[in-house]
Amino acid sequence: MKFEKIQIGDELQVRVEKLLGYKASLRSGDVEGFIHKDETDWTRVADISDVVQEGELITAKVIRKIEKENIELLEFTLKKEEENPILKYQDKYKMGNIIEGEVVNIVDYGVTVETEDVGGFVQVSEMSWDSNRHPSVYCNIGDKIKAKIIGINEERGTLSLSMKEVLENPWEKIKEKYKVGDITEVVVEGLYTANAMGSVILNISSGEVFAKADLDGEVEVFLTISNFSNSEREELVGKRVKAEITFLDAEKQYVRLNLIEE
Repeated sequence: MKFEKIQIGDELQVRVEKLLGYKASLRSGDVEGFIHKDETDWTRVADISDVVQEGELITAKVIRKIEKENIELLEFTLKKEEENPILKYQDKYKMGNIIEGEVVNIVDYGVTVETEDVGGFVQVSEMSWDSNRHPSVYCNIGDKIKAKIIGINEERGTLSLSMKEVLENPWEKIKEKYKVGDITEVVVEGLYTANAMGSVILNISSGEVFAKADLDGEVEVFLTISNFSNSEREELVGKRVKAEITFLDAEKQYVRLNLIEE
């Protein structure tokens, strides 16, 4: 069959030419193609060799045609729409539902979670209301966690999840407890230099050093320390200090404080 006659949605018998861990190269006559491991099954596949083998003949559906310069390539899938767990179990996997799953992978930007039917991902920003730490701080591989469905990708059969939406929002307490002008104590966690974006948020000069601090052991806040020398700033890390709240917006989850010199 000629490449130009093949249509998206066509099912072709193809031979598995080579396995590459995360994908396999395929061929049907003179037409070349590939299949990604995520397109071999609705559940997570660790290695494509778990599903297909070199030299095997399989029937796969065309989902994309790639044409550029001298390249003509087809992308395939083995997934069958009627087996899509998102559509098959619509009552279970709806926006706002709370599900329980197992953490199966951890990366710098979040964790992969699997239920018995479907896979999902929790971005690091959705792991905790204090979400500027590595995902491994909040869970380990093999942990059972509860999460709220905040996004659904029907095409891929995956979920976007939030762990923090299952927890009490500490910003509600912060909003009730504090106001601008209040003096409080915070624990300084680290020093940072404002980039262009950070300087806009903090209303300080780009390149200026500021601190992140822990308020009430629940939320991270920003601390301006412009009047301190470098050595004085370094001595602040890990200490509990007095500071004045100069800006508070619980909806945007942002508090800025000014360190009080003693």
